[in-house]
Amino acid sequence: GWACDQKNGRGVMCWPTSGETYDGDWVDGKPHGVGTHAWDRVLSDTTDAFNTWFNTHNSYRGQFAAGMRQGYGRFAYANGSTYDGNWYADRKHGDGAYTFEDGSVFVGRFEHDRPVLSVVGDGTGGSARFEPTDHLRLDVTDLMSEEERARDAAPATSLDFTLKRYSSELR
Repeated sequence: GWACDQKNGRGVMCWPTSGETYDGDWVDGKPHGVGTHAWDRVLSDTTDAFNTWFNTHNSYRGQFAAGMRQGYGRFAYANGSTYDGNWYADRKHGDGAYTFEDGSVFVGRFEHDRPVLSVVGDGTGGSARFEPTDHLRLDVTDLMSEEERARDAAPATSLDFTLKRYSSELR
């Protein structure tokens, strides 16, 4: 429904140009309560000779506050990875479990979207058994700070497309 010219109550909104949808609770024109936000889009890299394209599907189902992921929720990434846990201001924050696309899992605390790694047995961070495997796929943006991502968005995307292309050609 609507109140004071803003979305309020339960509803669905679609953004066709970006491939996004939100189905859930609204308060004062923003997602607030429980809902599902999904991104379905085709990305293309026309800068290379192969004119590669990638279909993405990310989704988040969980709690929202004032338009942001906040509270408990599950984020499913296009590469098959998932995060089940607590969120604060659109970032992984608090207790959670990140499952990598190869099935390895980090269970523990997250702060500002990053896992808190600890010395085994000190009780401050993640699972003692978590160790990166030699067959994980690398997402370049995971290695970059927010400032670097903003500054280097185009080169990073191009590099990511190139890495994915060569990875798929080797299979």
